[in-house]
Parts: sequence; C-alpha cells; structure tokens
Amino acid sequence: MVMTAHFDESGTHGAEATNTVVAGFLGDVDQWGTYETDLAALLSEFDIKRFHAKKYRAKQGEFAGWEKEKRSSFACRFFPLIDRYLALGISAGFRRDDYASFYRNPAPARGIRLDSEYGLCFRVCLLWAISFLTSKRTEWPLNIVMEQGHKNAGGAVEIFNEVTEALNGTQFAGLLGSISFSSKDMCLSLAMADALAHGVYRSDSAQGSLRNTIVPTDYKEVRIQNLKLDQPALASLRELAIRKEVLPATFSIESKNQSLVGERPFLSGA
Repeated sequence: MVMTAHFDESGTHGAEATNTVVAGFLGDVDQWGTYETDLAALLSEFDIKRFHAKKYRAKQGEFAGWEKEKRSSFACRFFPLIDRYLALGISAGFRRDDYASFYRNPAPARGIRLDSEYGLCFRVCLLWAISFLTSKRTEWPLNIVMEQGHKNAGGAVEIFNEVTEALNGTQFAGLLGSISFSSKDMCLSLAMADALAHGVYRSDSAQGSLRNTIVPTDYKEVRIQNLKLDQPALASLRELAIRKEVLPATFSIESKNQSLVGERPFLSGA
C-alpha cells in the first residue's frame, strides 16, 4: 500500500532562530484517511479551522482565551491520533551556527552544490524514510507532501529528484513516488507535522523541555526518530556533498533514541 510522508519545518524564518528543524510522519493511505476524518471531527467540535502549533502554545488566533481545561481536553484527544494511526515520526535538525561553521564553510569548489538549511534537514528525513522502507516493498512507493510557501521549496524538489534518480540504479528503484506541496488549510495531515517540528525546535533550541513541547519527542506509543545533526554529522554530510555521494553507504547521524546511535547500513540488503 502506498505510503505518504507529511513534513513541515520550524526555525527557518527570522535571524533570531537558533535551530532549524524539518519533521513529519509516515502513514499509508488508510492511516492518513482515518486520521484526517477524526482530526476534522475534533477541530469542528472545538470550532477550529486549522491547527497551528506555535499559535496553540502562545494561546493566539483561534486558541486565544482557551482555559486550561479546554486546552487539556483538546490535547488529550489530539496527540493520541499519532499512536492510533501513524507508522513513524521523523525529525532532523541542527544549530544554525554549527551549519554555518561545519557544513557551509569553507566555500566548496566551483560546481559543488550544498543544501540550504531547510534542504539539508529534508534530505536527512528523506534518507531515513528510505532506510525505513527498504525492506517493506509492499508499502512502496513513498510520496512526500511538504508545507507550501518556503523560499527553498525548489531545493527540496531537486533533492527528491536527485535521490530518486540514484535509487533508479539500484534494487530500490520505485521506492520513491512523488513530491508535492500543500497548506494546512488544504491538507489536515500537515497539522501533526507542524506540531512535531515546533516541539522538536523548542526542545533543541533550549526554549523548552520535553515536558512542555507541543508534541513530546519521546512519545512512547509511536516510533519517533529525533535525528540531531551535531558538528561531526554536519561535516560528514558536507563531505558526502563534495563527493557527490547521494546514497551514503552508512547512516551515522546521532539520534536521541539511544538504540540508533552509531553507524547502520543505509540500504539494508543492498
């Protein structure tokens, strides 16, 4: 059955942001369909047109004036939708100063293209999703839906096409399907991606703890891989870009999930 990943970003707008994050969830057609049905009913019950994590936490917009009991009631029904329907959560992020020092600098030779902050986080999420699905051929292809409007959205398309072309030369041809862009108004499934991206951003930028983020990144009932790109990981990703190695032989990015620390084969069974 076809899988779809919905991704959103946080920390890519404004010079005051210390971190950049792209995050989202994977699910099949049936999982996303039932998720959207239940979410639409929940939003209607609370008289909300769309969920926006930053406004929810700040008690702004449609969430202005909500009392503690109402917020708690909504949260207790909103977040369990993750466990009930979705297969996997992924986030990738880094400190922006580390990105500048260990990935962008020094300037590479002419002809070498380095990813934007947004693009690099997306690339890592995409590679991890591919690694997750290599042994699940019955769930191919994986389609990607991104929140629309980011200035570097074109870079995400280039990365997706680049990785797709590289996979076409392997036994994993056909694993990736399409990439598209939508809004929270048009695509309810982006709501949970927004919640996860904002929660991880607050945690990683020390603006909050795992206990007061929008979505707890250590949520026990669903597999959420929180991939933190530290300085060595950024330097390694830079070397991959310089070598024009689209599909790494190993995937060795530090994760807050202890079981994922260290190197692992990227394309299992390749």
